[in-house]
Amino acid sequence: MAESTTKHGLSRRSFIKGAAAFTAAGALTGCSAQTGTLSETGEDGAGEQVPETQIFAGTCRAACMQGCLMNVHVRDGRVVRTTARDLPDPRYTRICSKGLTLPFRMYGTERLQYPMKRIGERGEGKFERISWDEAISTIAEKWQGYIDEFGPASLVKMTCGGNLGALPFSWTTLASIVGMTSIGTDFDAAHTSAISPMLGAGDMFRQQNENADLLNSKTIVSWGFNPAISHVQTMHFINEAREKGARHIVIDPVFGPTMNFADWYIPVRAGTDAVLAMSTLGVVVENNWHDTEFLKAHTEAPFLVKEDGALLRMSDLGVEPQQGDPNPTTGEPTIIDPCVVWDEKTQGAVAYTDATDPRLLDVPAVNGMAVKTEWEITLESIREYDPETAAGITGVSADDIRELARVYGEEGPVNTYNIYGFNHYFNAHQAYRAIDTLGFATGNIGKPGAATGSGNGEPYGMYNMVGIAAPKNSEGVLCANGSPVSPPISMLLDVLESGEYLGQPYPLKSVVMATLNPLTTNTDRNYTIQWLNKFEFIIVADIVMTETAKYADILLPVAHWFEVTEAHWQSTNLPFVLWQDKVADPLYESKSDVEIVRLIAEGLGHSDFPLLKNEEEFQKVLFDSEMLRQYGVTLDRLKEEKAVRHWTPDDSELIAYKDLKFATPSGRISFYRETPYKMYDVGQEVDAVRERSLAWDPPKEAWIDSEARKKFPFHCISERQRHRTHSQWQEVGYMCELYPHPVCKINPADATELGVQEGDVVKIFNDRGYAVVNALIHAGVPRKTITVSRGYEEDEFIEGHFANLTMKDYDNISRNQVFLDCAVGIERIGEGE
Repeated sequence: MAESTTKHGLSRRSFIKGAAAFTAAGALTGCSAQTGTLSETGEDGAGEQVPETQIFAGTCRAACMQGCLMNVHVRDGRVVRTTARDLPDPRYTRICSKGLTLPFRMYGTERLQYPMKRIGERGEGKFERISWDEAISTIAEKWQGYIDEFGPASLVKMTCGGNLGALPFSWTTLASIVGMTSIGTDFDAAHTSAISPMLGAGDMFRQQNENADLLNSKTIVSWGFNPAISHVQTMHFINEAREKGARHIVIDPVFGPTMNFADWYIPVRAGTDAVLAMSTLGVVVENNWHDTEFLKAHTEAPFLVKEDGALLRMSDLGVEPQQGDPNPTTGEPTIIDPCVVWDEKTQGAVAYTDATDPRLLDVPAVNGMAVKTEWEITLESIREYDPETAAGITGVSADDIRELARVYGEEGPVNTYNIYGFNHYFNAHQAYRAIDTLGFATGNIGKPGAATGSGNGEPYGMYNMVGIAAPKNSEGVLCANGSPVSPPISMLLDVLESGEYLGQPYPLKSVVMATLNPLTTNTDRNYTIQWLNKFEFIIVADIVMTETAKYADILLPVAHWFEVTEAHWQSTNLPFVLWQDKVADPLYESKSDVEIVRLIAEGLGHSDFPLLKNEEEFQKVLFDSEMLRQYGVTLDRLKEEKAVRHWTPDDSELIAYKDLKFATPSGRISFYRETPYKMYDVGQEVDAVRERSLAWDPPKEAWIDSEARKKFPFHCISERQRHRTHSQWQEVGYMCELYPHPVCKINPADATELGVQEGDVVKIFNDRGYAVVNALIHAGVPRKTITVSRGYEEDEFIEGHFANLTMKDYDNISRNQVFLDCAVGIERIGEGE
């Protein structure tokens, strides 16, 4: 049998041979969980002098958003291994295979070593070496020309989650200084469009109690959440909770690794989570399992709504609105015009702030106006989804729906932990809204063991993000010149081709991309190539040569995580801010993000911003926060202790919304929307009546009866990989040896119908493109569904690319890429090796 060779030209035999040599040098032990000091002996067994090993603090800052603290072992100036480092709370001390293999990333063959300029066609990957002086002068000359002719907004900054540390925020600083357009990647946004109106804006990734609190839950529902793969830090807390007697329920279309740790697995038809949640809520209410007192006291459930869809306010009853404190954004006085409820004690309509016992149902007419409560409207919106009807839509039996409702009603506290499993469908905001309503209606928020929602980290509001986005020059003058306009990615090609946005001239000429790899991670790769090629001048700053980097006109090498000093606070399940020591000088000619940004700013004549002087000064600004000072979190303390709890001022476990105060105008959880909450507005039509309360629309392509499925009969789900975070770690030969190729998993019955056997080569296709991979037969995949490995780059597929298959379209509410809403055909084209 021929040796298999990875994309890096590494065969199994050469890997094992090379690994032996690497181990002798003390480097391969970076993959070991050992924590003791390494020692080496000669062939005669006699001890030899071993160079001193220094141990530094390090963090893994990938977008898995786990935030592992590690020991970085350095010998003779070279990183030789990583191990788990003790945290102040040992329950959080963990490390996974990706953290253990970071030395391979640091010394990988695909590290960008020096600035380069393109000499071939875009995407061809042909570059020649240039100096930093030439790179910066080329960028400055090009950009200044665009600024002079088209204005600074013709320059675009794009960043994402490739490094969750502090330093990449310097690209936002650059955009503000120069006046650039910032365009987001529109990932995972349906969650925000659903929950922001319900709980109010703010740290929207802090709905969850901290993970240690899972041990206080009686029931944990992983709904569209696969922690065994994507959140290993969370998974061990779930298992420890089960050991204490908690019940773990997993709701997902595909049977995956997390189901091995489930007490009850509920296979739901993809894209129907909203229906399941609404039907479950209906049974909860039917059995009076909802928390009536919580609904009255802490939600807008009793707020009255008029027949025209507007909330009833005191001005409707003849009470003049009052002026309140100025709006901090506009400076204009706020208008105080309270919403109205029906108070049982007074048997009359009063401002919600004055009610002692507000009614939830059957309110009489108020001043001749027919009204309903928000709660009544919610119940009307779910009425059509009785368990029998919902069973036909979701594939979950009526008995199981009733049992799930009983669990919410009688087996609390319940933690409903959802991340992004159902985020990537056209109707995703409906699913979040319905599931969160179920949790809130049963009072599962703001107390130990009870939480509802997505994530519990990224406390941006604690840090001085304003100081980064509106930097001060050397004279203390604020600079906030960034363009207020940000076209959605789904419209970027139209803007580039027309030079207009929202009917106004908006020429875009150059883009700089850092900490992202859109050709691998965005939907509709062909579309991404089109808009990339429409930019006249592309700059990519990265650690390694990604497939997006191959499209750059100028490539800038960024230092590895271990080669800088950096704070990391954006973990979604770790209540600490972590510190990265600089363990070695940046390899080759690589530089930190802050230094690169400073050089570009200076090249454009902006040399008077002290925060760009170095990494230290930049992070001083980030830590210049009154909240951090109140919590005792300082940069100096962090450097010394390496990990500092920052979620709670008294080191207590975080209970999200413990004070039951919410950032909505009323200070309560809102169930109703007078006007649709649109994350973007380009004049699209929105069904305002439908958006007022809970609703469900079938997914655009994934739904079994969609037009797309008539032509392409399989639903295609992208599957996150244990050994990668999006496309990161693609350059680690060790990981590529273990998981060399993307695969397609297919149900055995479907495989039989298609004549596909294990290992066969199959082509997955639709009108947008195709991918050729090997097939795996997997009984956990539903009929007429396939899963495909995500995070692999073009040269790792036999042919094609997974991102060719997905669509770029957005729904009319969320700026949200819909990776999972995808219909494909599949055919066998050859035998496997």
